[in-house]
Amino acid sequence: MEDGSTKVGLIEFPLKSGAKSITLKMGDSKEKIDLEDVKKLAFKATVFSLPAEYYNMPVYNFSGKKIQKKKQMLKLVVTGTKVSLYTGTYDWSGFANSGSGFQSFSYSGATYYAIRPGEPAATLLHEDFGVNDNADFKLYAGRYFADYPELAQKIKEKVYKSGDIYQVIDDYNKH
Repeated sequence: MEDGSTKVGLIEFPLKSGAKSITLKMGDSKEKIDLEDVKKLAFKATVFSLPAEYYNMPVYNFSGKKIQKKKQMLKLVVTGTKVSLYTGTYDWSGFANSGSGFQSFSYSGATYYAIRPGEPAATLLHEDFGVNDNADFKLYAGRYFADYPELAQKIKEKVYKSGDIYQVIDDYNKH
């Protein structure tokens, strides 16, 4: 917790993007907890899963210049000496006029964020919606890794595509 305390129990999983709270079940009792009060969620290994850690992190907006007011609960997937990679989920829905009336739509996908030691917030590298996958990756990841020009160039020239994000992180950490 942000106050340094620890709570142990069961929560509904997977975590939904945009959720403001979680319900922690402890035996016969339940406690609703505001996600703003959560610093980290740690899941122990089971027969069906590996251990996982989620962090409630500040993130930059799409421009990479302004930190958003609302933190995001992100899963740590690569711990690096120079940069670490986190993933999250993104759900977006709405209505559109299709000519025959309003139709509802929804999209969901994975988000990928990176953060270097000492940075105040994580930076979006890619949103995986299955639509024009490499356009945002070229823009966001190319800009983020500009301090390693050879890597940024490989991203811009599509030598590395969005599906190579783990290799990009590995290469950056090795340079």
